Amino acid sequence: MKRSDVAILCCPKCWGDLALHATREQGDVIVEGRLHCGACDINYPIADRVPTLLPPGHKVEAGYGGYDDWS
Repeated sequence: MKRSDVAILCCPKCWGDLALHATREQGDVIVEGRLHCGACDINYPIADRVPTLLPPGHKVEAGYGGYDDWS
């Protein structure tokens, strides 16, 4: 993800702002790190340039027709 993308993201649980903590970067691209919601005290990992904004306790499973369902 690009560093500038953080400005358009929010916590999926409380809609709060997310703080970026990058551990590996390539130019303006965040390769690894985390996004932290101060209000919820939840960390969302960034791995291979992709943030995983899935609240704790939720999982994604393959659903009918190949679409992913929230469960």
